Amino acid sequence: MILDDFYHCYMMTHSKYKEYTIDDIEMIFIELPKFKPNTVLDKRMAVLWLRFLTEVNEHTREVDKELLMDDNVAKAVSLVEESAYSDAELWAIDRYWDAMGY
Repeated sequence: MILDDFYHCYMMTHSKYKEYTIDDIEMIFIELPKFKPNTVLDKRMAVLWLRFLTEVNEHTREVDKELLMDDNVAKAVSLVEESAYSDAELWAIDRYWDAMGY
């Protein structure tokens, strides 16, 4: 079966026991050749996400404020930032928030 959609979201399901899924993990695939933005908002979002994919990585120290204006892109930036921390840095952050009562 060939899907015409450009956006595909897959859930993690056990191959033998279909009733067992991992709800916290999704795989998102975007087929860029199939993406045809029809509205100004679609075009703006496509540009933001393409910029995120090409400009932000574990070495990024500052992110263009325009990328942070969209909540979903800002969350993605935050996840990249967190993934760049070492185990020791993550431990120190956790201890800080524990001390603050959060």
